[in-house]
Amino acid sequence: KILPDLLKAFESEKIYKFLHLPVQSGNDSILREMRRGYTVEDFKKIVESFEERYPDLYLATDVIVGFPEEDEKAFKDSCDLIEEVKPDKVNLTRFTPMPGTDAKEMEQIRSEEKKRRSRKMTDIVQEISYDKNLNYLGTVTEGLVVKEGRKGGYVARLPNYKPLIVEDANPGDFVRVKVTGAEPTYLRGELLKKRG
Repeated sequence: KILPDLLKAFESEKIYKFLHLPVQSGNDSILREMRRGYTVEDFKKIVESFEERYPDLYLATDVIVGFPEEDEKAFKDSCDLIEEVKPDKVNLTRFTPMPGTDAKEMEQIRSEEKKRRSRKMTDIVQEISYDKNLNYLGTVTEGLVVKEGRKGGYVARLPNYKPLIVEDANPGDFVRVKVTGAEPTYLRGELLKKRG
């Protein structure tokens, strides 16, 4: 498998300590229905391998809610997994049947129920992300400014790819910042030093 090589590659300072590892569901039966070829335990072991070696890892994953046959228990399993693993980011999708797939022929979950599940999962993810970001308050760190922010300032990426908004910088600048604010999806920082 590629896991040992990937873990080793992450040692490079040139690589963000960022792992995007889609799980799709926290329930093995649903994963089998999706034909994913892995289990929840497989996912957890990979995450654990990275977090043991890189404690400041930024973990992103993907979750689909409302897949056919996802009952309340299966949905709860997904919520429980997210609460256990605590990813920094979750790309959440409501299941949409695609033509020509087996899932299209299965009994579909009502749209209102998919929305309810999506809102509940979003609330869980936002709380986890915000709590994790609060841990950065007052710390001093470095980052690379990559673009202008949508609401002002500039977006810098920390060594683990976490986004931080900073003023008085330009794309391409390496910055040293003190983290002064936390939101669910990003940090805010005070510029201490920069070099272009």
